Amino acid sequence: MTVSTALLKQLNALFARSDIDCRLASSALRPLKVPDLKGIRCYTWDDGPARVMAQTVKFSKTPEQWSADQCPVFIFAPGCTVGFSKIVIRRPHCVCYFGAGALLRELTIRMIGQRSTLVIGRDVQTGETTFVLEENGTTIAIGDDCLFSHGIRLRTSDMHGIYDLDSGERLNPPGDIVLARRVWVGQDVHILKGVTIGQSSVIGASAMVTQSIPEHTLSVGVPAKVVRSRITWSKQIVPDASPDEE
Repeated sequence: MTVSTALLKQLNALFARSDIDCRLASSALRPLKVPDLKGIRCYTWDDGPARVMAQTVKFSKTPEQWSADQCPVFIFAPGCTVGFSKIVIRRPHCVCYFGAGALLRELTIRMIGQRSTLVIGRDVQTGETTFVLEENGTTIAIGDDCLFSHGIRLRTSDMHGIYDLDSGERLNPPGDIVLARRVWVGQDVHILKGVTIGQSSVIGASAMVTQSIPEHTLSVGVPAKVVRSRITWSKQIVPDASPDEE
């Protein structure tokens, strides 16, 4: 079964929104057989191999109970390496994209709402990271060249509603999470619903990000607050490394 034009249009719009250097065409995609991902429709294209491993995959229904168009779709760009610790998918029409050259370790993905979408850009590197997409139609988009430490958690909803007693208005609606390119996320950071983080920003260890963060800033604390602006950073680990960008 091929990937629908509507789905590719949706993904390409997300790529543009989160600064991911990719444009997908259905004619280029081919099925990818991943024994560890039984029940997930996997695709790639022919410019190079993708390496995929998974420990645990769980569905709310067995794959046989979903029609072909309801089954989750995972697209692996050439040269990516993805190691899943756990995948939980409870609703139909969920989609994940993993970018070229990405090195993704110990991923846990929980897609609780239907039509949940996770896109991860080119050359992204992660340690142990959990993506939780709760409520219908929410998205997490990670731009090219981002760097995640260990113990990172991103979630698009609080899962339970909080309401105003007088008006009945929901006070904590779900929201998409978008990280622009070259964001460095430190150890044990939590990023919550509705957050956008600008290009080349740094989030310090153990921060909880509850509001959007401007580009080229360093933010720390609970809740995370900007403590320095006009910064950049380098992926090199030597102490005297110069910034990667102009």
